[in-house]
Amino acid sequence: MISIHHLCILALLETKMVDHKNLSNDLGYHNYIESSASGNSGGIVIMWKEDNIPITSLSIFPQAI
Repeated sequence: MISIHHLCILALLETKMVDHKNLSNDLGYHNYIESSASGNSGGIVIMWKEDNIPITSLSIFPQAI
């Protein structure tokens, strides 16, 4: 789906992951902002490919970025 639609930005919810670095690299995204999971709940990541897309993290909470 990512390669078919050439997504510049991808957001995933309830990833249940503490670290999203490997996932973002595997999917071809080198920029990301994450909120780590706590146990078996949560986990949010916003990933983007373009360096010219200005995304800035204002605040990160367990259920919101």
